[in-house]
Amino acid sequence: MTNAPDLGRVRIFCSPTIPFDWLPGNRRQYIGITLWNRIWLREPFKLTSEDSYELLFHELVHVRQFQRNPITFPLKYLLYLRVKGYRDHPAEIEARAVAAQLRAAYFLK
Repeated sequence: MTNAPDLGRVRIFCSPTIPFDWLPGNRRQYIGITLWNRIWLREPFKLTSEDSYELLFHELVHVRQFQRNPITFPLKYLLYLRVKGYRDHPAEIEARAVAAQLRAAYFLK
């Protein structure tokens, strides 16, 4: 992955709740969330399938996005989320694309 995140600083947490579960809406549908160099994955998360690896790759792309622009990325993320929604969000499009590439390379199909 070009411009790979500084993995030595990444921390991964698994718990029954993840940040912002308390906000209104159906937050329980989210399996993972990344804030700067911290990744939270909802239990019971296990790296047992290609999908679970792809989710981890996806969240690592978000770490890279935070590292590229630690101050402006979270603000732009929230703005684009409001304007474009999750599916058409540029950061999510990038994360899905890179995660799919990493999955294909990792599992060599």
